[in-house]
Amino acid sequence: MKTKQKEIDKGLKLLAKTSVFVFITVFLSKIFAYIYRIIVARHFGPEVYGIFSLALIIFSFFAVFSSLGLKGGILRFFSQYMSRKEYSKMNFLLKYSSTILFFTGILFSILLFYSSEFISLTFFNEPRLIIFLKILSFLILLKIFSDFFLSIITAFQHVNASSFIEQTLSGLTNLLFLVFFIMLGMQTNSIIFSYVFGFVFVFIASLWYFKYKIAPKLSSQKIVEKDKLKIKSDFISYSLPLVFSGIVSFIFSWIDSFLVGYFLDVTQVGFYNAAVPIALLFTFMPTIFVKMFFPIINREYSLKNYGVIEEISKQVTKWIFLINFPFFLIILLFPETIIGILFGYEYVVAKDALRILAIGYFFFSLFLISERLLLTKGKSKVILYDLIFTSFINIFLNILLIPKFGINGAATSTSFSWIILSLLWFFQTQKFLNIIPFRRKMVTIFFASLLPFFVVLILKNYFQMDVISSVFTGIFFLLFYLLMILTTKCFDKNDFMVLRSFKEKLFKNSV
Repeated sequence: MKTKQKEIDKGLKLLAKTSVFVFITVFLSKIFAYIYRIIVARHFGPEVYGIFSLALIIFSFFAVFSSLGLKGGILRFFSQYMSRKEYSKMNFLLKYSSTILFFTGILFSILLFYSSEFISLTFFNEPRLIIFLKILSFLILLKIFSDFFLSIITAFQHVNASSFIEQTLSGLTNLLFLVFFIMLGMQTNSIIFSYVFGFVFVFIASLWYFKYKIAPKLSSQKIVEKDKLKIKSDFISYSLPLVFSGIVSFIFSWIDSFLVGYFLDVTQVGFYNAAVPIALLFTFMPTIFVKMFFPIINREYSLKNYGVIEEISKQVTKWIFLINFPFFLIILLFPETIIGILFGYEYVVAKDALRILAIGYFFFSLFLISERLLLTKGKSKVILYDLIFTSFINIFLNILLIPKFGINGAATSTSFSWIILSLLWFFQTQKFLNIIPFRRKMVTIFFASLLPFFVVLILKNYFQMDVISSVFTGIFFLLFYLLMILTTKCFDKNDFMVLRSFKEKLFKNSV
């Protein structure tokens, strides 16, 4: 029992200490990304912002397809090989997977380049989209190899480095080059060329770190042919469902914006994509913890420490709920203020879409841990079937609701589908791993937050709220919420241990 608790404490401390740096890098990346989007939305207007959003969606689809799901396979198998110190297997898998990625990257770059005109004119009747897609097609190879190197770096638990390169460096370079090109007077071309330079910087940084910090650790010792065949078989059987999962997941996530562009126009895509990135903030905390969570539970799974996996999963889900729930309530109270401050009041037409999306994304944020647990169990095919099923629901509802209700119909379809997918993952985690990743304290947190919510709701209904008063009311709500959390004793011993670890890490970094 003491050994189990020691392993739990060790895992939680590692999560906490790593998450300090990851929090900073992800936070900065979100700031840079939002400033980037805000500049595009405000400087160029909703029409160009809509074209930019569609271009990224289409580019991402081709990039996901060309990666063949190998990124997820690399992260899983490298983590497990490393726990057993099987470095020769890692070296073989590296060469095998990189060869595949090189050829698929070139193939899909060519496909995107030559299909850009057909896609732009047939689906969106938007010729300005063509140049965006043609230039982005040259970045597919850089994108998939950057992700490839970063997965290996993460598998070696160099999470701080991978997080900085993938999150902070990427967002910062995109933003700096956007401002630079706008100052040069490049107009809309400044958007696309800023992405080009951003991808180049991330690729160079990920390649450099891999070459000098990770590659020397890999063994050049040869392995027998029988082991090679086993590695290939296991790797491909795990990764291939992930490519379909990645494609289906991508369709699931972005079909709403795509169909808004198809049924409506690029301006409505621009309005809708003022709400989407705000709703995506619910993935902020899961992203921070999952960065380290997945390698840790893979290691514990290979060591058969199932009780440790369950306790860490419950604790991480509680932290996500503790942080995301007040943010969810604030969006329900002040959607127009949030959109207006970030994107401008021209985009406030998306306020109801934001409220609806917030419901689905908040729900999804609580169950992302369940998806990672299923991947650890090797249930990538199950996740694929879940995504296919819910994607059909999402597509059907979008086709049905967008023509009638516009962007609110798209938001409703997406939120409903996220909820269905999340529930599937929850019940499957219980079935395959006998884990329910929730703490009872989450119920206390829920009820503790109701009092500050209703107080602010009454204030909002009885007093005229401008931007300044809305901001101060939001701050009041957060302070009231924190007071209720402390008063109702929602923190347990694990929380206090983690807070001490945060403090130690911050103090150590400040010295």
